[in-house]
Amino acid sequence: MSLLVNGVAYSYGDIDIQTLPGINQFFQSIDWDLTHKKKLVHGKGAIALGESRGGIEVSGTMSILLDGHKLAETGAALMGYMLTTLPPFPVVVSYATDGVPTAIDVLKNLSIDSIKTSNGKAGSEEAATRTYGFIATLVEGVGV
Repeated sequence: MSLLVNGVAYSYGDIDIQTLPGINQFFQSIDWDLTHKKKLVHGKGAIALGESRGGIEVSGTMSILLDGHKLAETGAALMGYMLTTLPPFPVVVSYATDGVPTAIDVLKNLSIDSIKTSNGKAGSEEAATRTYGFIATLVEGVGV
């Protein structure tokens, strides 16, 4: 079994994901894209002088097994939230392969904005997964 990080398969021994307590072992994949926001630069008038680079916006998906999804739902309910209304939380992804220094990516202020059900094929690894759509406001790391 392997875990996919931005489309690259890593063994579970090479990956450490820190996120909501108790669900780390149920992750199957995490993918994200960076987008540089643009903003208009104005002078004294209403006409824009040009565009400048704004902050970085991150959007992506996390796939998790059904058992992990149920644990996450229960944990959120104990804190008085639904998964999509949880306060923003960080996700730290550390991954290493032989001969390469460990890369650590930090997705900060991550919030879940959608949950999609995938039933897949009976008996397969994808038999019952949930895919969380997310947005984050800041990323730090080597692999970004």
